Amino acid sequence: MWLELAKVEPSLLTEVREKPELIHALFFQEEDDPAPLPQGFRPGPDSYGEDYRTLTAIAESRAKTEEGTTDWAKAYPWLARATGHGCDVIDGYDEFCYGPAFVLTPDQVRQVAKGLVAEGWDADEAADRDEEDEDGEGDEFGDGEDDEGDEDGEDDEFEDLGAFFAAAAAEGRAVIGGVN
Repeated sequence: MWLELAKVEPSLLTEVREKPELIHALFFQEEDDPAPLPQGFRPGPDSYGEDYRTLTAIAESRAKTEEGTTDWAKAYPWLARATGHGCDVIDGYDEFCYGPAFVLTPDQVRQVAKGLVAEGWDADEAADRDEEDEDGEGDEFGDGEDDEGDEDGEDDEFEDLGAFFAAAAAEGRAVIGGVN
């Protein structure tokens, strides 16, 4: 399961709502596909992908440690929103394997970006947790071991979710996403 997000111009969001098949070009277009990419979309810088199971495992562990619950979506509503929980959906697009495509307007993206920082899903908060972990005081996965996920870059991509939303907010973009 892979969380896939694309930041898009508000005009493209309007167009996608009218023509859901345009979502294919954002997430599934092959290099040899002759169809043009949507106006203004840059596949690398405007895209984000993360293993959804890893994301939920980290979120559940933090929720258990910090909030006393494994219901991460309730403990971290902004993270839940960033991953499609409670978002508007695009009817008529069923290419994602695990639910419909979801959308966040530019205003919602700004709210999510701020919320992710408040919940500690930005790079600075991650560094603080890693520092605690190195001291043996933090246990990110609740397994009693000193976790060192940053050595192989595993946790870095997940922490980039906050940076992705911050960039989208600064650019006045909307976000379209889904779990595949």
